Amino acid sequence: MCNLLEAELKTILVMCQEAQIPVFVIGAFSVRAYNCLLRVSQDLDLAISSEHWLRLKQVLIE
Repeated sequence: MCNLLEAELKTILVMCQEAQIPVFVIGAFSVRAYNCLLRVSQDLDLAISSEHWLRLKQVLIE
């Protein structure tokens, strides 16, 4: 499950970068990125500014 989520996260981050949507990874994956603690997660937690919400929704639907 974790490898699937990592692949999904990478895809979403690339899509956001291409669409110029600033996004921040939070939650368990952000903790893992800093190697502070290995936490198993079954979801992706992202933070974005509310001004980019509709654009992100459009990108994810496409």
